[in-house]
Amino acid sequence: MIFRADYLTGSKAFSSEGYHPTIKVDLSGGFFRDYDIPYIASQEAIIEGITSALRILELAPDYIAFPILTAPFLGIMAGIAPSRCSLFFHGSSGSGKSSCAGIILGFFGKNLDEHNLTESYASTLASLESMVSQTNGVTSVVDDRVAKTSVGNLKALNSKDEAIYRAQGNGQVRNKFNQKHTQKPSGLLVGTGEHPITGESLVARTLVIPQKKTALNSAILDELKTASKKGDFIACSSGFIQWVTSQDGDLKSQIEKRRSEITKSLNYLKNIHSLTPKNVAEFLTALELFLESAVTCGAITQDVAGDLLERGEKAFIELAEKQRMYLVDGTAKQYIFALKNAIVTKKCHLLDINSSHPATLEKWGWAQESENTMQWSPRGEHIGWIDDQDVYILSEEAHKIYQSAMNSTFGGASVKDKTANKHLNEAGHLKTRGSDGYTIRKSINGNRTRVLHMDANLLS
Repeated sequence: MIFRADYLTGSKAFSSEGYHPTIKVDLSGGFFRDYDIPYIASQEAIIEGITSALRILELAPDYIAFPILTAPFLGIMAGIAPSRCSLFFHGSSGSGKSSCAGIILGFFGKNLDEHNLTESYASTLASLESMVSQTNGVTSVVDDRVAKTSVGNLKALNSKDEAIYRAQGNGQVRNKFNQKHTQKPSGLLVGTGEHPITGESLVARTLVIPQKKTALNSAILDELKTASKKGDFIACSSGFIQWVTSQDGDLKSQIEKRRSEITKSLNYLKNIHSLTPKNVAEFLTALELFLESAVTCGAITQDVAGDLLERGEKAFIELAEKQRMYLVDGTAKQYIFALKNAIVTKKCHLLDINSSHPATLEKWGWAQESENTMQWSPRGEHIGWIDDQDVYILSEEAHKIYQSAMNSTFGGASVKDKTANKHLNEAGHLKTRGSDGYTIRKSINGNRTRVLHMDANLLS
């Protein structure tokens, strides 16, 4: 699929003026055989499609809903001005990741849904590379990234991640038979998985959406699936393409200029990663264009579009902030992040070394028993003690928290406790260590206890 003056769809090509009589298209044997956006002349059908599409914003929190709404239009626009960012839905089984991806694909074909996604991580590396190279002017999905503990499985997954997300991010796919020849993906890539992609450089080329089982409104989801099967989303896409192909001037330059302007305005997001402002700018530019097209055809007013754009900007900035936990790279950083996060979310707590509770209760995993009482109680598992600027961590208990985070957040296998302690020491996170290992013997409440000795500021 190549976006030029006409948009190539399942069997024909069309623009704002209707079907092109001389262009023939055949996608029957490829990855995009079920992608089929027809030319729809009815303005009523297009307006109804836009109205249905905007219902997506009631499906989930804004940081999930706005990317879903925007992804189809970014995929279409990428055929003109290539996108270098990917989207990834991360959550446990049953959280609705594939359903969200299916809603996105519903803008490209009536038969596309969570049961008929473009590709899967179960496919071969060569097949995935081929799909990415052919993703032009559309959004494609690679479903179901599940990491197992075996080294071979993780290595294979990482190879696939490199082949698809880095290829998308760098804008080229290598031809194995001719290394001098590259193919340039010009669409949007969406991934889903119980375990996210790993490695700071790779993750930085994506926006990862953390998704819980309670995130989606099931009634709205059913409504959206019905609208998709009915063809409402297809009508919305058709109207958007017709609007795009009716625009005067060099649209590619206009899109790239607007992306650059938004990137500069979001420069402060570089404290997350240098690529984060660019990633957000791609989505916000696509959202602006979609809303502009919706105003032009009379589906919404300019005031409504302004409100939605302001709301969307806040949503994407919120999503950008959530990237911090996925950008943590390296055993020591992941270990410290896991402990800090577990303390903040009250999954574990520390005691004061001289009394039952620390001076700053809320800081170390304690919570009020109720709003009407001043009594505080520790939450989660006890993992150590605080002593002014020092913390003494129980190695075995802390390692379990790290293991859990590696499985749920970082999408990889954890190293053994002694190896993790070695990495902590090499990173300079251990204030002191024993002569016979990385733990020290500390007298606590009359007992000699083996603990990891760290600076309290690491975990606060």
